[in-house]
Amino acid sequence: MREFVRHATGIPLEIIREGVDRPGRQYLQNVSLGGLSCQYHEYLEVGTPVKVRITAIKPVFELSGKVAWCKKIDDQYEIGVEYQGEKDLFRLRMVEQISHIEHYRKEVLESEGRQLSGEEAAQEWIDKYASDFP
Repeated sequence: MREFVRHATGIPLEIIREGVDRPGRQYLQNVSLGGLSCQYHEYLEVGTPVKVRITAIKPVFELSGKVAWCKKIDDQYEIGVEYQGEKDLFRLRMVEQISHIEHYRKEVLESEGRQLSGEEAAQEWIDKYASDFP
């Protein structure tokens, strides 16, 4: 049985390995209290230290982790990254909430034609969904 509940996301991120000039750009697939997962273009050994960078928010969010598992899926790999600190976990959960709020703002514009400011979208999302957000 899984130790932590996973929550699907769609946040763009970069996986940065020490000594590698070009970061791998991916999308965050799942996030949980223990770590996160994403697709990656090559196999990574379990225990490989990585940095996860999310540039879509300002200031840029970065956390340290290590590869907990790596599975081949079609022509790519899915990797699991284990967090290295509680502070990083809290910060990543905040980034996930921001992503949900931005998605909600776009959804309201498409479905209702209402253009919400970031603050208005955050307040509506909090009122409707925050109690269900772990």
